[in-house]
Amino acid sequence: MLIMPRKQTPPRILDPRRPGYAETDAVSRLSPTSDLWLNYLRDVLGMPPWTLPAVQWVVRSRFWSRTDDPVDTVRKNTLRAIKRMGLTNPEQIANGLEQIRTVQRVQSEPTGGENL
Repeated sequence: MLIMPRKQTPPRILDPRRPGYAETDAVSRLSPTSDLWLNYLRDVLGMPPWTLPAVQWVVRSRFWSRTDDPVDTVRKNTLRAIKRMGLTNPEQIANGLEQIRTVQRVQSEPTGGENL
């Protein structure tokens, strides 16, 4: 029986210019008490302030740095971290998770200017 050698694939090189990479990398180096975390939550992720502890944990874990879409990875892993951490807030049930889902839906919808 002839065994063919496995095709060698080159290592995957991720472009540091991916959308959201620079902002996420910069915020990952900040002190947890920095006010810039709230700006990152609002402007980049579009998440409510009560998610800050989960976002900080996810960003500092740096799993996002090995993905094609760092911002989406941070959002999804933050939802998991919220459940793991048991974060509760009166706004969480009424507004928080719905806001996160709305942001995800809006950003996943195609824009009208794309050429197909």
